[in-house]
Amino acid sequence: MRAIIAIIKTVAEYNRFIIPYGAITDVLDEMIEDVDEYSKVENELYDALNEGRLKYVYDIYQFDDSSSDLIVVSPKELNKEQLQILHEIASVYAYNDKTYDAVVMVINNLIEQWASDCLEVKHPASAIFVLAKEYGLDIKIIKDETKREPYTGRVVYDINGIVTVTKRVFYCNNCINGDWFNGTFIEKCKTWEIGNQDAD
Repeated sequence: MRAIIAIIKTVAEYNRFIIPYGAITDVLDEMIEDVDEYSKVENELYDALNEGRLKYVYDIYQFDDSSSDLIVVSPKELNKEQLQILHEIASVYAYNDKTYDAVVMVINNLIEQWASDCLEVKHPASAIFVLAKEYGLDIKIIKDETKREPYTGRVVYDINGIVTVTKRVFYCNNCINGDWFNGTFIEKCKTWEIGNQDAD
């Protein structure tokens, strides 16, 4: 559970789907003071990543120095073909440090494209939410504006007291599978963000 919390904290800090393994272990190190206990949790995390036992979390490229490993946290499970594509893209960075930013951008865009649909755009905040839900972290609604007319607005979630994520619900014309209204198709769309940007 502490490893999952460390992953969530790191995704929130970087606000992207791809993060270096060393950033996760840095957060874990801050969480666990005892050296032996830290080593135990970190070893369990590394083994779980290597063996593909963590849902929504993938080690897509490994280096000799594991702190440089590229970890992807996706709001949707990725298949073998998608993981192979990410691995090949990540390998570009392995041969040229100058391409790191480009590799990160391409991988982020791919995951957003794979995970999203015309009614919901997925962001790192949605990856945090599904990961927290999968591993049983405490998720509390601290604000819900969608219970009022016209049933749009924000839902702000507190994730285990460590980070907040916001789901925004709004009307859109992105999909042609809704009810006919004034000559156009109107749907409910969703998007996500880390934090509660409208907080006072």
